[in-house]
Amino acid sequence: MRMGRMGKDTHMKSLAAPRTYRIKRSRSGRVFVARPLPGPHRLELSLPLCLVLRDLVKAAETARESKAIIKSGKVMVDGATVHEPKWPVGLMDVISMHGVEEKFRILVNRKGQLVSVKVPETEAVLKPCKVSRKYVSRGGSLRAVFHDGHEIPVQPEIANINIGDSVLLELPSLKVREVARLVVGSIGYCFKGKSSGLYGKIENITRPAFKRPSMVSLRTPGGELITTIKDYVFVVGSNDPWISLEVV
Repeated sequence: MRMGRMGKDTHMKSLAAPRTYRIKRSRSGRVFVARPLPGPHRLELSLPLCLVLRDLVKAAETARESKAIIKSGKVMVDGATVHEPKWPVGLMDVISMHGVEEKFRILVNRKGQLVSVKVPETEAVLKPCKVSRKYVSRGGSLRAVFHDGHEIPVQPEIANINIGDSVLLELPSLKVREVARLVVGSIGYCFKGKSSGLYGKIENITRPAFKRPSMVSLRTPGGELITTIKDYVFVVGSNDPWISLEVV
């Protein structure tokens, strides 16, 4: 009698990994790659923490070294210590290590791949978060849920935020610094699609009829006009970007 497979998937074939993974893919060399645990980020927009330390941050040479560093409690994500090597790390997350001055933020490059970018100390305590959902809790209070799974009560000063807007949070307290609406004049960052990795001032938002997706036009700092799907835009400031967005 053949029994069904039990337990969760912990690895996946490197050739079948999402295109957002900036890894070496091979049929004979590195065949498997760690799979992030279910968490706040979707699979295609998250990487396991052990892979981030080894392949992006270059803090370890092997997976064993990466796991040892994480389990020792030396790695923090958004200011909170993480002990799980396969913890999903995604867009805008900040990675830091005890005793190491360098801080890193997860962004996307022009190929749509998740990459780590060094950030100064002043930016390492700030994190833009996109509002993905609002709901009324059992106690009757209105709460906002962000793209990374964090949620906060909606205070009077941010009562007008809608899905698609962004807030600038202070880490690790999650205190709201600023709010940016998804409107003309704000700064938008493309994290998906053919324009991934580009950002600019929003010049137009079209809402077509029927089931076609809404489109957003942005003017990049270099003067280029790009158009992308509204859901692919992450607002990162009202007049100027809250954080550094350049990927080297």
